[in-house]
Amino acid sequence: MLVTETWLDDATEVVSIPGYRSIARRDRSGKKKGGGVDIFVRNGYWNAGLHSISETSERSWVTLHTELGPLLIGVWYRPPDEAPEELASLTEELEKHSIGHIGTFLCCDANVHQKKWLKYSDGNTSLGQNLQDICSDAGLTQIVREPTPKENLLDLIMTSMPESSKATVVGSVSDHRAVFCATNIDVPQIVEVEREVWNFRDADWDGLRGALRKRDWDYIKTSDVDEGAASLAHDILDAAKTLSQRGS
Repeated sequence: MLVTETWLDDATEVVSIPGYRSIARRDRSGKKKGGGVDIFVRNGYWNAGLHSISETSERSWVTLHTELGPLLIGVWYRPPDEAPEELASLTEELEKHSIGHIGTFLCCDANVHQKKWLKYSDGNTSLGQNLQDICSDAGLTQIVREPTPKENLLDLIMTSMPESSKATVVGSVSDHRAVFCATNIDVPQIVEVEREVWNFRDADWDGLRGALRKRDWDYIKTSDVDEGAASLAHDILDAAKTLSQRGS
C-alpha cells in the first residue's frame, strides 16, 4: 500500500494501520508542512524490503521479491511548487536503483499536466514533457487511464511491465481518488512450519527417571525389534510430555 501526502513529521513516531507495517517512510524535509510518502506491507508478508530513500525528493524505493526476480517499486510525491530541475534526481535514482531488478513500478502524485500524454490535463507543459521524456528513456509506460482528482490525471503509475499490469481508479481519498494496481506476477509463498523442541537445560531429569521406573517394560521382552523400539520411544516421549505439561 503506497501512500502520498502523509503529512507526517517528527511529532508522529509511528503510524498504526491494523494488519500492516511501515517500511519506507519519507517525511518532508524542513519546516514546511505537508507532503511525505510511505509504503505499508501486510503483516506476515516478508517479500518486500526497503531499498532506498531519496535525499532530495519525497520519494522512497522498495524491492519486491517475486518468482520472476526482484521488482523495484517506488512511491513519489511531487509538490506543485517544486523546482523543475529537481526532476533530474528522478533520472539519477531510476538509473541507479533499477540495477539488479527485472522491472520497475513508480507510483506517484506528480502534479504535472501534459494533455498529449496524460489526456486528462489542463494543457501541455514543459514540466510534463520533461517527465514524459524521463519515463520514455527509462522504458516506463504510464498505465492510469482515468482522472484522479476532479477532471485531471495527476496520480500516475509508470511501469516497465505494462503488459502484465492493470490500473483501476477507485474510491475517493480526500480530494483524490485512489488507484488500484493489479499484476499477474507471483511472489514466493512462505509456509510457516511449527515443530516441537525440548529444553534439555531446564528438564526435570529426576522426575523423568522416576516416571520411567514406574512403567511396565515387560513388553520389550516379547516384542519384535521394530515394534519394541517404537513402543519404547512412545513411552519415553509420553512421560516427558506429561512432566512438561505439569511444569507449565
